[in-house]
Amino acid sequence: MTDASDAPSLTPAVSKRDHLRGRVAAPMTLVQFGDYVCPHCTE
Repeated sequence: MTDASDAPSLTPAVSKRDHLRGRVAAPMTLVQFGDYVCPHCTE
């Protein structure tokens, strides 16, 4: 297993239209996108 510090840093495209929760300066960011037309994603 690789140390987490070796993982690439990703910058997701987050716009003002996205729903955000939590502190802006949080040590970790979780981005989740869903397709609510997909029957599996709507569950």
